[in-house]
Amino acid sequence: MSGSPGWAPATMVGVAVRALPGEHRDRYRHEFRAELFDMTRRQQFRYATGVLIHAPSLRGSLLRQPVAVAGGEMIVVKPMLCLLDAKHRWRLASSEDGESRFYRCERCGKERFPVPMGPIAGA
Repeated sequence: MSGSPGWAPATMVGVAVRALPGEHRDRYRHEFRAELFDMTRRQQFRYATGVLIHAPSLRGSLLRQPVAVAGGEMIVVKPMLCLLDAKHRWRLASSEDGESRFYRCERCGKERFPVPMGPIAGA
C-alpha cells in the first residue's frame, strides 16, 4: 500500500474538481483526495482517471439541483455549455401580450433572435 496520494492522481482529482460548481468544490476535493489514501499507485491512477472522466456528468447532476441564495429564493445554476455560450437549447417563445416572438433557451432562460411577426421582406 502506498499511504499517501501520488502527484499525478492528486493533480487529476484537482483538475476534475475545478469543473464542479464553486459551492461543491471543497467538499468533493476532500472526498476524492481521501479516497486516494491507502491505495497503490496503480489504483490511485485508475481512480483519479475515473473521477476525471466522470466530472462532467457529476457537474450536470449538481447543476440540476436548486441552489439557495440570500433572501430565500431558489435558483438553478446555468449548465456549463450555456455559461460558455457554446450550445443552447432554443425554443420559440412569445411575450405575455403576444406582440413579439423570440427564442429562449429552455435550460438557462437566455433570450435572443427576435422573430418578425409580419410577412418576410422580399417574399
